[in-house]
Amino acid sequence: MAAQHVLETRDLTKTFLLNGAPVPALDGVSLALPDGTRLAVVGESGCGKSTLARVIMNLTAPDGGEVIFRGERLSGLTGPRLRESRQRVQMIFQDPSQALNSRMIVRDLVSEPLMNFRRIASRDRDRAAAELLAEVGLDASFLRRHPHSMSGGQLQRVAIARALALRPELIVCDEATSALDVSIQKTILDLLDSLAARHGIHYLLICHDIALAASFASLVVVMYRGRIMETLGGSGLKAHARHPYTRLLLDSVFETDGTVPPIRRGNGPNGPADGRLAGEPAPARGCGFAGRCECPAEACARERPPLREAGPGHFLACHREWAGYPPAAPAPPGAGAAA
Repeated sequence: MAAQHVLETRDLTKTFLLNGAPVPALDGVSLALPDGTRLAVVGESGCGKSTLARVIMNLTAPDGGEVIFRGERLSGLTGPRLRESRQRVQMIFQDPSQALNSRMIVRDLVSEPLMNFRRIASRDRDRAAAELLAEVGLDASFLRRHPHSMSGGQLQRVAIARALALRPELIVCDEATSALDVSIQKTILDLLDSLAARHGIHYLLICHDIALAASFASLVVVMYRGRIMETLGGSGLKAHARHPYTRLLLDSVFETDGTVPPIRRGNGPNGPADGRLAGEPAPARGCGFAGRCECPAEACARERPPLREAGPGHFLACHREWAGYPPAAPAPPGAGAAA
C-alpha cells in the first residue's frame, strides 16, 4: 500500500519578470513528502527552491498547480480557512534577525502564536514561553531579552520555538542554517532532529548545501531553473546520483580530509564552467541544464526530459542517462518523492 503523503505539490508554476523578461521560478514542480520522512530541496541560488517554500506556505500565489496537505488543498485558501491551516504548517526563515520583531521581547515573540489562536490566557504567557524556550535549549533568563542582545544561534532557537508553539505537523525550513557558523549549523540540525522525534514533526528543508541536505533528509530533490532534475534517498545520494547537475553539486563538496575535489569541467565547449547560473531564464525548449552539461545528448537541446522512475524512490530527468536503457515508466503525479 502506498504511504500517505503529508504534503504534495502538483505541477506548480510561477513566473516572475526580470528586466521585462519572464523567468519561470517554478516550471511544473511535482513532489511528495510521505508520512514519516523528511524532504530536502537543494540547488543553486535562483533555482526556485525558496519560491517553492513561499508557495507552499501560501505567501506567494502560484500561476498554476496546487499544494495538497493531508489531502486538503492549501493553495488559494483565504480568510478563516487559511488562518486554520497556519496551525498545521509553520516556517523557519533564513534570517531570524529579520523574521523576528526587534521591538518585542522573547516571551512575547514565542507566545504570540498561542495568544493569537487563544491556546493560552494572558496570565500563562510566562509559563508557556519558558516551556517553549526549554525545548530549544534556552532558559527562562531569555524571556525579557530583545533580539538585538542575542547571538545568531540563539535567535534561530527563538525562531524554532515560535514555529513549534502551535505543534505543527510540518515545518518548512527556508535556508534556516545558512546564516550560521558551521559549528552552530550542526547544533541547530541536531535540535530539529530531537524535536522531530519528540513531537512527530515533518520537515521540508530548503538549502543550497547538498551534503547538509543528504545528512538530514530521507529524500533529496535537486532543482535547477525551476525544474526537478533528480530525486533520491539522502543516504544513497553520493553513491547513486546520476544527473550531471547533481554530480556537479556533489563535486563541489569539501571532503572530510579537508581536500577539495576537482570540479568536473566536461568534454565539450559548454562545460559547467561557462558561467551560466540556475537563476537565468531556461531555454524555451529542451533541458535547462544542457548549456552546462559535460556531455549533452542530441535530444537535450530540443526536448525537455521527462522525470521518470530510475529505481525505488529514485526519479531522474536526463536524456543522456536514459540513452541505451530500456524504456521506463513516467513518474506518477507528485513523484518528487517515493510513494
